[in-house]
Amino acid sequence: MNETFGERLSRFRKLKKYTQEQLSELIDIAKSTLAGYERGYREPNLLNISKISQALEVTIDELLGVAPNEFLNKAISRDEQVLLEAYRALNEQGKEYIQHTLSIALNTYKKPHSSNEKYMDTELPKILDESSCDFAPEVASMRKLAIRNAIIDQQEEVDRIYNKGGVSGK
Repeated sequence: MNETFGERLSRFRKLKKYTQEQLSELIDIAKSTLAGYERGYREPNLLNISKISQALEVTIDELLGVAPNEFLNKAISRDEQVLLEAYRALNEQGKEYIQHTLSIALNTYKKPHSSNEKYMDTELPKILDESSCDFAPEVASMRKLAIRNAIIDQQEEVDRIYNKGGVSGK
């Protein structure tokens, strides 16, 4: 069953521990108007939707029940934030190097059943398309080293599994 606007509004209001009276004062509307929104016999205008979302610290999409884009709205960890900031600080050659290194890492270390599998399989390869980049010699050299290390790491993992009895037939 889908939650109505009024049900979402009531739920978000209660999560913030506001009474109807407190929230209505905060957004400068009558308490009866807010009650009407929650009961579903009144609809807020765009200005009031904006005020409500700000007061309750939720997005308008959340308030309206619009399905979020899973990939774009995922919370990112502090480590991911640091990586993103570092990436943004790179010049174009550095970004190309990271993109191609990431492509290699994904081919070698990608988790099975990734929640954004479609994006990883269709969109990311377009971004990381090797034919679209012209490498400076030092970037090409670093890329070759990264490929070599990825192959060695992969072989070590296979050896580790094989030696622990993870593969039969030896």
